[in-house]
Amino acid sequence: SLESRLAASPAASPAALPSAAARSSTKSPAPAPQQHPSSAAASSVSAPVAAPQQPVSSSAAALPAKPPLRREELASMPVSFTAGAAASGSSSSCEVGPVRRILCYGDSLTAGFASNGTQFEPYGRTMAERLAAAGAACEVAVCGLSGKTAHEMVATSSTSLADIVGNRGKGLRRALEEEGPFDLVLIMAGTNDMGHGAKLDVILQDLQRLHSICHERGVPTAVLAPPPAPTAGAAREAARR
Repeated sequence: SLESRLAASPAASPAALPSAAARSSTKSPAPAPQQHPSSAAASSVSAPVAAPQQPVSSSAAALPAKPPLRREELASMPVSFTAGAAASGSSSSCEVGPVRRILCYGDSLTAGFASNGTQFEPYGRTMAERLAAAGAACEVAVCGLSGKTAHEMVATSSTSLADIVGNRGKGLRRALEEEGPFDLVLIMAGTNDMGHGAKLDVILQDLQRLHSICHERGVPTAVLAPPPAPTAGAAREAARR
């Protein structure tokens, strides 16, 4: 399957790696990124990442629900979410290890597109809250470009692009250079390419290019398969999987 072939790309758990801050102190300096004055700067919202795994407490399983984000809150991406001691800047004995930084990159599935693009529920925000509740100090940045294909993400990796609802996000390479360092990048893309009838091998090549952009900078990645979409019908879902 497309997912199993992609899984062969180099990847690692953030818990098994030195923090991004530690890595950045030893690697050779990267060339200064090109400035793009026409693109808006990244936003920041209060809401987390990583470290050694711990059993999730009952309190973590019962986190209070938060209202969806408005479109305007994702107008300039990546948008960062922190929680717990990482959000307040304080330290806590229940939080283990350094603050880990994760970038969630993809399309509307990463943005959490809902209500015809007027509301958003990015999985990165919930992941940040869950990790903080489990004692992991973390920060999660989200860049979800609704309606965009993996091919478009590769083509604009050094600049920026606007999605179908008018939100703008940095290309992956640019986000790594300007918003990093990151301990891990989660990539979920390719669904829109399938919707446009792109060949699977072409989609795979574009996804591999996105992962390679991260690997070239020493950042491990994980590939996320899109969740089921049963409303499209059984035959369409079978072909999609």
